[in-house]
Amino acid sequence: MPGKVRAGERVEPRLEELRGPFAAECAGWAGRPDAFGEFTALLREGADATGAAARRGWGLVGLS
Repeated sequence: MPGKVRAGERVEPRLEELRGPFAAECAGWAGRPDAFGEFTALLREGADATGAAARRGWGLVGLS
């Protein structure tokens, strides 16, 4: 978990760099966020959950 938290901290200041690739590849796809703001909100919420789990000594399980 600590490694995932550090990765999120490194990525956060560079999220804006993904705006162009998001627009070119992801916008409008079924099941994907409709807008870049929704995409970054999803990433930030995931980072928040990861940080909370790390502070508690928990792990995470991803289901899709």
